[in-house]
Amino acid sequence: MKTKQFVLIVIVVFLTFHSYCQPSVLSLKKIEKNFLKINDTLLAYKYETSNELYNFFLSKQTISNFDYSLLKIDSTNWRLLKYSNEPYAQYYHLHPAYLKYPVVNISYEGAISFCKWLTEYYNNYPKRKYKKVEIRLPSSKEWDMLFCKVEFQVSNKQTNNYISPIDKYKNGYKFFNVLENVKEMTNTKGHAKGGDWKNGTDVSNIDYQYNEVSTPFIGFRFFIIIIEK
Repeated sequence: MKTKQFVLIVIVVFLTFHSYCQPSVLSLKKIEKNFLKINDTLLAYKYETSNELYNFFLSKQTISNFDYSLLKIDSTNWRLLKYSNEPYAQYYHLHPAYLKYPVVNISYEGAISFCKWLTEYYNNYPKRKYKKVEIRLPSSKEWDMLFCKVEFQVSNKQTNNYISPIDKYKNGYKFFNVLENVKEMTNTKGHAKGGDWKNGTDVSNIDYQYNEVSTPFIGFRFFIIIIEK
């Protein structure tokens, strides 16, 4: 009897935790409010893309999707670091405490697919501000345009040795974490911009080339191109 009760408790706890960790309903109106102007036709998202937002995207995909393996998060990358990151490997991408942290350990293909999905999702939203947009990773030049807006509001060579929430460092012009938290992918595969939580920030060297499929140091910020107002 006690065994059955214990099993029941475990099941209830699991279901409660599982339900609590499911992505919340996506508020496009709230996301839209965080579109900030770069120029008349180019906007950028105020924050790095969060675990919460990327997990919502994943929840709309099917495992039978032929490229799902390229979309999913590879939490095992945390274990490749020299120091112990087992708690991150187990909880970072799923626990509610990390919903507002930047998604990392994702592939370039995953980021591209997310942007395509969000483009379609937004353009089908009846209460949207813009009639038609394209959401995508920025070119290196577009990212530099964002950097120019916040260049004098960032700390040079700043590092905390731990990853921070997406709203941790405000850089001026209302953007957050342009350099201080995770490097940000561009639309060129294997090329990212900015600094990261482990290696810090050097405003004289913001370009980064990488060969890894995914790492704990690289995430992305999506940009919005206004096609039709």
